[in-house]
Amino acid sequence: MSYKNHTYPPPEEVVPRDSYISIVAPTYCRPFYLKKLLDTLEEFADMPYEVIIHDDGSPRHLQDEVYAMKDRISILSFNNGLNQGLPAAANHCISQASSKYVLFLNDDCFFVKPCLQELCNVLSKEYVGLLSPANEPGPFSDRERMVTNGSKYALGGYKEGAVYAVSNYLGGGSCIAFRKSVWQEVGGW
Repeated sequence: MSYKNHTYPPPEEVVPRDSYISIVAPTYCRPFYLKKLLDTLEEFADMPYEVIIHDDGSPRHLQDEVYAMKDRISILSFNNGLNQGLPAAANHCISQASSKYVLFLNDDCFFVKPCLQELCNVLSKEYVGLLSPANEPGPFSDRERMVTNGSKYALGGYKEGAVYAVSNYLGGGSCIAFRKSVWQEVGGW
């Protein structure tokens, strides 16, 4: 791109798409949960991020509460009609994500420790397309445990002991991390 004899690099050269993570969350009638999600994200974020929120048809007074959080959100959209449901709302949010890595959360999820960098470390492996963060997991055997850039995880369903367990079913949690290219390849939800 050029302007008046100046050449500017494309945006992805200035801010590479793997240097931050997209946090996406649909919301419906629960701005009090969304606020806690944003509070804990800001407290525990360990890398740059963008936040994409879609309100899927909440009553106007609740949409106003979500709108009041606009300074904490990168992209905020509203469905002013009937609630379309979670898959449509999730696809809408994810389609707006600009990072290579996406963390999908329901609005009632929240962070309890730094984890974004570890998610991206694990997702940087091409053979890992989907990841379900685990809550306080227990021990893995050495055969089940894998380490990527210092981040521990296990393949083959939920196992205790790693920071993250890779899930083999999409409905397995209300918090799922993946590469956006995988979401595009399977056609969304």
